[in-house]
Amino acid sequence: MHDAFLKSVFADRRMAEILIRHHAPEWATEIDFSTLREESTGLVSKKTR
Repeated sequence: MHDAFLKSVFADRRMAEILIRHHAPEWATEIDFSTLREESTGLVSKKTR
């Protein structure tokens, strides 16, 4: 459920910017939001050694 919600929010650049600016304003000052682009939505697995 969380994964689907976050994918839908981060699929829209403006929504991602709003979310980050609201919940992590200290990060927002370091991000150039004009460079955001869509990436693969596949799952990221934990790297094992």
